[in-house]
Formats: sequence, structure tokens, C-alpha cells
Amino acid sequence: MSSQPPPPPSGPREPFRIPPAPKPNVWRRFRAAPLWAQILAWGATAFITLIVLGLALGDPQAADQSADRASSAPAATTTAGNLLDSAGSAATTASTPAPAPEPAPTPPPEDVDTGRMSTGEFEFSSQLIEQANDEITAYGEALGGECAALFSALEAAAAIDCVKEGYDGVEGDLGGVVAQMESVRGDVAKRCRAAVDRVYKVANVPLFQALRASRDAFVSIDAPAARRTSRKLQSEITRWARVVLEFRAECAPA
Repeated sequence: MSSQPPPPPSGPREPFRIPPAPKPNVWRRFRAAPLWAQILAWGATAFITLIVLGLALGDPQAADQSADRASSAPAATTTAGNLLDSAGSAATTASTPAPAPEPAPTPPPEDVDTGRMSTGEFEFSSQLIEQANDEITAYGEALGGECAALFSALEAAAAIDCVKEGYDGVEGDLGGVVAQMESVRGDVAKRCRAAVDRVYKVANVPLFQALRASRDAFVSIDAPAARRTSRKLQSEITRWARVVLEFRAECAPA
């Protein structure tokens, strides 16, 4: 006995509908933007990142002045206490017998090598670091300001010249820091030497490479490379700010 096919389903059939396309998210809309808009966005990101460098490092002289002001109040309290002690001792001098002769003073202890820098070494090293920071910050300001405006106006040649001009001086000043750290390493010890080594290593390789890669990406108008190098530069600047603060804490003269 042959099998019969099943009867067709009764009732009206629903028409086939094409599912709607997914709504593009923020990242897809950014990638779909024109090339100059992507470069402008990443230039602004680099500018903000480099400005953070100045906020993180701050001004060591201002910190020293704040510490001096903070120590003035305890000093005044100590002076008042000394005056009261002098008055009390003067009142009891008449009834106090003459003190026995004091023993001969002991010779002062010899200077202990703390491993820190001398004043001249520390001031000169700090000056070189500040010069490098100023050049890096100026490069970030150029990327996020004048160069970004030229990119948005589609003036590629002028924008490339702007990036090169903003970057000029960065490598030279960073190289000065590297040479100074190498020069003073033999004169320091302990925790200061470890801090000097960290500044030397970060400035000599990762920060130097991140800055140059950033310049090359913007000069070649390569949006994917600009995104990649901007993220790398942000990471290296954060590490640079940390090792500079450690250097100031560990190598300042005692």
C-alpha cells in the first residue's frame, strides 16, 4: 500500500520577511567616518593624554614650598614652648646647686653615604627631565590643536608639516635625559640607583619608540596606525610619569 504525502497546511501563509539590519554601534559609526575625522579624533586623544603628563608630574618646587608652609606652624609652637621652659628654669636657678662640669664633647659622626644625588646632580637631572616633558607636551598640543585643524580642513601637506614641527626637539631632549642618567648612575647607590635605572630604561626604549611611532602614523595619515600608537603612547606616558615621581622621591638630596 503506497504512502500518501501529507496534506498542505490549511489557512493563509505568512509572507517571508527580511530581518532588519542591525543598528550600527558607536565603534562602527566611527570606523565609517571619513579618514580625516578618524585622525582628528585620535589626535585629540593624544593631546589629552599628553596633558595628563603635566598634571601627573606637577611642579616639585611648588610641593617644596607647600611643605615649608606646613612646617612653619609646628615651629612656632616649639618656640613658644622653649620660652616657657626658659622662664621656668630662670625661676628655679637660685635654689638649684651648681651643675657638675660637663664631659668633653664627642666628635661629630662621620657623614653616612645615603646613596642619593648631590644637590647639583639632582637639580641638573630634574632640569633635563622637565625640558623633555615640555617638548612632549608641546607635541601633544600641536596634535590636538593646529595639526588637527589642518587635518579637518583636508590640508594634508600642511598638517604633515605641523606634526613634524611639533615633534621637533622631542628626541633630542629625551636623549639628554638618557645620557644624564647613564652619567650619574655610578655616583649613586641603593634605591636612588634603582630609580635612575628605571628612568633610563623607560626613556631610552619604550617611550622613545612610542613617540616616534605616533609621529610616523600621523605623518603617513594612517588612521589604524594612529589609533594603535595613541593607545601605546598613553600607556608609556603613564609609566614615564610614575618613574619620574619615584626618581624625585628616591634621589633628592637628604
